Amino acid sequence: MNFREKFEGLVEELRDERHGMKAKMHAAKLDAQESWDKVEERFEQIKGNRDELSVKTHLAKMDMLDEWKKVEQQLEQLKSRASYFTEVSEDKLSETWETAKNLGDEIRDGLIKIRSRL
Repeated sequence: MNFREKFEGLVEELRDERHGMKAKMHAAKLDAQESWDKVEERFEQIKGNRDELSVKTHLAKMDMLDEWKKVEQQLEQLKSRASYFTEVSEDKLSETWETAKNLGDEIRDGLIKIRSRL
């Protein structure tokens, strides 16, 4: 084998190596792109979950505010009845007490609902 043949053989090996390296680089680029696509997909899922949680939190807050308003009205009723309670005669006393007790139970239940949503 002469120098020219050895040189051409070496050039051919370098070409093959170059093609192999190009193929490996292309495969690595595809792997990197696939990994990036997975990261972006997961990021979008997380953003979707965050948005959903934000909406649910807002709705829960609105529900709690509605419940709170109801409890405040009931507290005002209880306060009104409590002042009436001191003014009623003996025969109305047990009826008024039962009404006030029921209203107090409703207020307690409303506060329990609010606490469970927090």
